[in-house]
Amino acid sequence: MPKQKVYCFVDETGQDAGSEIFIVVAAITMGTPDKYKELLLKLESETKFGRLKRHKARQTNRLKFLDELLSQPLAGFDLFYGKFRKPLPYFFPTLETVEKSVAAIKPEKTKQVILYIDGLDKRSAKKYTNALRSKHLSIRLAKGARDEVSP
Repeated sequence: MPKQKVYCFVDETGQDAGSEIFIVVAAITMGTPDKYKELLLKLESETKFGRLKRHKARQTNRLKFLDELLSQPLAGFDLFYGKFRKPLPYFFPTLETVEKSVAAIKPEKTKQVILYIDGLDKRSAKKYTNALRSKHLSIRLAKGARDEVSP
């Protein structure tokens, strides 16, 4: 049986010194991610969330975008998150959230995960790949999603 490709997109709240919590979100789909990209682009345009870096967008536009996104039927798309108290290094909470998210998608033996983590360099991507493989998860590879304005 051919392996089912699973795409996992990860982003986090960053190291904002003003917040007390660190949130990691993992969005997983077994289908092609292109249809979700199209939906996100459409919602960004409609809500004037735009192509700015996320932290530069107006709060009202951010909230409107999230409300619209969460009201959409997203069949075949799962969201997972982890909430952690600061201060802490980003590596371990991100790893924990990805591990639990990927493990929740069954069946294990027929999936192959391609992981995209926002802002990740090549060296860190290898660390994530190896760390997740050491937990016996079928990670094909981890990549950094460097474009902060990408949907």
